[in-house]
Amino acid sequence: MDAIELRMGDLRRYIITMIDEHSDYALALAVPSLNSDITSHFFSKATKLFPVAIRQVVTDNGKEFLGNFDKTLQEASIKHIWTYPYTPKMNATCERFNRTLREQFIEFNELLLFEDLNLFNQRMAEYLVLYNSKRPHKSLELMTPVDYILRESKNCNMWWTHTHCLFFVLHLIYIDMAQAIFSSLFNNSGSANTHLPGIILLSLSTGRRFLNATAACLKPMIHKISLFLRLWASACEINSSIFKIISR
Repeated sequence: MDAIELRMGDLRRYIITMIDEHSDYALALAVPSLNSDITSHFFSKATKLFPVAIRQVVTDNGKEFLGNFDKTLQEASIKHIWTYPYTPKMNATCERFNRTLREQFIEFNELLLFEDLNLFNQRMAEYLVLYNSKRPHKSLELMTPVDYILRESKNCNMWWTHTHCLFFVLHLIYIDMAQAIFSSLFNNSGSANTHLPGIILLSLSTGRRFLNATAACLKPMIHKISLFLRLWASACEINSSIFKIISR
């Protein structure tokens, strides 16, 4: 994990980034301020979007990765590895993703980051869907992170047959849930947004109808999309705790 700081005059914005070193599966969120409470809550929500178990987390020694964030990792029995000062190579995978995110997305949307944080996060969620499920990665033998995870899974022998079907599920559920979770955190002004968008109900309805219609096809790998089913529950249970923390 890492955090990118961007400035425009006296304004500051931060982008928290998180990537799996094995599959390159990545998530990110732009926030108007940064401390250990915010990174802790981001991590708690982001783990529900991660398709792989998290056993250790690598960060630098920034204050945002101490305090409550470190406590959250300890409570989850996740090993916390700190890098040495001025040694970005110790967190090379995340540093590389930060560079990719800057070059492919932030540079084209930096003004939006300061003008409309909500819309910025929505567009970044769309970019992350492409990054994780459609963009080939050289380090993964030209596979996407999602395809790589499915191939490496010991319990998924039929992933080749059902890849296209799974992608539609990803599109229907992943993008809507990611946008709902990440873009609903803040209003355009950067203040906390406590209203859960109606897109969640739309996603529930659309996703359930799709799953019911394709149950026979998806049955051999239904455990592989359980992540997205859990997303529904987590999205519906979003409470105002993170907003109270941010507004302190």
